[in-house]
Amino acid sequence: LSGFIHRSSMGMDSVVQFTRLFDSIFDEGTTPIDLVENIYIFCLTWSLGGHLDERGRTEFDEFIKKLAQKVLPKQSLFDSYFDLEQGRWTSWEDLMEPFAPPPGLDFNKIFVPTIDTTRYSYLVKQFLSMSQPVLFIGESGTAKSVTMQNTLESFPSDLSVILNINYSSRTSSLDFQRTMEDNISKRTGRIFGPDQGK
Repeated sequence: LSGFIHRSSMGMDSVVQFTRLFDSIFDEGTTPIDLVENIYIFCLTWSLGGHLDERGRTEFDEFIKKLAQKVLPKQSLFDSYFDLEQGRWTSWEDLMEPFAPPPGLDFNKIFVPTIDTTRYSYLVKQFLSMSQPVLFIGESGTAKSVTMQNTLESFPSDLSVILNINYSSRTSSLDFQRTMEDNISKRTGRIFGPDQGK
């Protein structure tokens, strides 16, 4: 596959990502067994195939569709998600919220949802539901920061706290440490964290 990172360079990261994404979707007590392969394929697409470029994604999509013994969507697996409630593959467009900016909102605060921001927001929420870290990588100007900020702001403010830290070439580890220490409180001994309940 073009754009695929060799296993020796990647280590077990993709496998760990696969298992955590799978655990966030699959519930042993309630998920019908006939849907497990679809969940498996969805998780495989976004763990092993998530870092691929456009050409690599096309090759990966074709490979998985040939290998699978299931009816998969005609469109790319990267353009589809498996809707567990309906038990079928559907387009990311179905998850997109209609764009309706509130009146009087500053132009620079307007966030227009796209297919990309919708799917990455969904994946972030899945990983955060398992208390797992998330890191976006990609070229400049591809809405990584905006997508993450918008996703984090969608959580109730009484249960979560957002701390934005801007980095530059002049940011030192001490700057980072001070910023963190200024925004967390000491709980006991050497344990620090956000305010209680967040």
